Amino acid sequence: MAIERDLYIDVEDGKQRLLGNLGLYIKMLKKFTDKPNLTELADAIDSLDYQTAALIAHTIKGIAANLSFKDLYSKIQPLETKLKEGEMDEALFAQAKESLEKTLKYAEEIISEN
Repeated sequence: MAIERDLYIDVEDGKQRLLGNLGLYIKMLKKFTDKPNLTELADAIDSLDYQTAALIAHTIKGIAANLSFKDLYSKIQPLETKLKEGEMDEALFAQAKESLEKTLKYAEEIISEN
């Protein structure tokens, strides 16, 4: 299971971004898991508010980059681009949603282990 988790969250890289501070990294993971990012994104898309959806996707992308959520970053980036263009791609949304759900799951595992 840890091998799959490593595909979603690179703890060592994320920790290094915070000067090796594991405690701070865990604190940032907790903040991430407390945010209803997926719900907000889905709500904006459902209401056809692609501008707001693009902003939410951009925020998720920034968090993914900073916390080394490699898979999520790679899946949210093309969705953000489409949304900025005022378009929606169901396949891209489904991929981003699945990655976000798994990233949240693994972040919660990491938090509980620390």
